[in-house]
Amino acid sequence: MRRNAERLAPLRAQGGIEARGIHQGLVPIELVTTDVAEAVDGADLIMLVVPSVAHEYYARALAPLLDGGQPIFINPGHTGGGLHFLHELRSAGYRGPVRSCETVTLTYITRMEGAGIVNIYSYTKRLRFAALPARKPPPCSS
Repeated sequence: MRRNAERLAPLRAQGGIEARGIHQGLVPIELVTTDVAEAVDGADLIMLVVPSVAHEYYARALAPLLDGGQPIFINPGHTGGGLHFLHELRSAGYRGPVRSCETVTLTYITRMEGAGIVNIYSYTKRLRFAALPARKPPPCSS
């Protein structure tokens, strides 16, 4: 995995990420860090936007930090990523409640074009979504 401060230097220098495509201009980023605890401190929602091969790493990094209050949005989960993420949280010793959701693919179609530059081609249409725990809807009344 390429988690290092050097890759973040352009984002720090320009104060955000330069967007091209369906969004244009600098998108400011309030906090740029490689420290997972710092990144999620005080968060209402944790949005994990990493390849599925990094789910284990982030589940283990988040396990000692979670209090069960923040939902975790795994984008993309790749169909079942939420279950894998939960398994890794439990393997890392986290026993609290988990509220997570996942998409089957990224919510947008994008490519990094250079240091600190991303091209967003489009949003994903007809995106599948799942939640854990799932709840059955109440029965329909006649």
